[in-house]
Amino acid sequence: MIDKHCFYKYGSVALSCLFFLMLIVAMKLEESEQSKTKQPLKIFKNQNVSVRTKQNTTRVIFLPPPPLETPKVKTPNIQSSATTFRQQFNNDIKQVKTFKPKQPQKVRKVLKPKVGYNSKYSQANPLKRLKKTNPIQIKNYEGQKKKRTIREIKLPIKVNRLEKGRVLLKKLEYGKGPQVEVSWPKELAQKQVLYSVFTKCFGMKTAGLNSSNQLFVKSSGGNRALTLNMDTTSGFIREIHGDISRGERGEITQIEQKHPYQTFESFVRIFPRHVDASLLQGLHLVLGDVFSKAKQINASYRLNGDDVEVSQISADTQIFPGSFHLRKNARKC
Repeated sequence: MIDKHCFYKYGSVALSCLFFLMLIVAMKLEESEQSKTKQPLKIFKNQNVSVRTKQNTTRVIFLPPPPLETPKVKTPNIQSSATTFRQQFNNDIKQVKTFKPKQPQKVRKVLKPKVGYNSKYSQANPLKRLKKTNPIQIKNYEGQKKKRTIREIKLPIKVNRLEKGRVLLKKLEYGKGPQVEVSWPKELAQKQVLYSVFTKCFGMKTAGLNSSNQLFVKSSGGNRALTLNMDTTSGFIREIHGDISRGERGEITQIEQKHPYQTFESFVRIFPRHVDASLLQGLHLVLGDVFSKAKQINASYRLNGDDVEVSQISADTQIFPGSFHLRKNARKC
């Protein structure tokens, strides 16, 4: 027991010495390593100190080295990837829209000509040569134009006989036949001249018509109606419309002054019987058989010197060429 106790005692002392030696060695190694690492710092500090040489007294400063560059990590470009994805999507849509299924090509049938289909123009039947045409001869139309103008200018018809006109006048007085209306010129100056010619050369009179269908003229007595002689006076009475000439207006005022107790509904024009007979005779000569079939006949007066010409004759909107002169009383004119 005593031997074992001594062994343990000396063994522990030896181990503690070894452990202490190992600690000393480790500490020295650490000091040597620290001295190695601190030595460049000392050199670096010594380098910062300004060095003076014999030749130059300039001050040199040594800067520390630049820091190490860190590698840049590339960030992914989200927008570019999004735009490329959109472009690709749009291109796909366009391709889908523009895509059309290919239609099968129609096979055209080639028709073969039948035998003798163009027999007119084949080599067996060539075209006939055109005949040589003679040059067009220009005719002299000047003479023809003169002839035409002479034909177109028709002289007014002279009414010599009045038998047919008197018959037609009687029919109109009894309400048979067409309605005849002859208009005066539009200009007041021509109306004045026509009024004077009618009163002097044709025996026209202006009269006032009352509600009892009685006629009053300026030459008759006061409030006395005119008694018509149907053998000399026409029953085809024209009512006055529109603007009238100065002479006829003066005659109307004289009638109103001569017959103050009469109320006139309108004023009319009265012609001798032979004047209206010549009017109807001339219309019948121009219209022919159309006169009896027509419902409305229109014409207009036109002065030709001292003669009164009836022109622009139409029956039921159908215009007829031609004109005639009214028959006047040569003694009075």
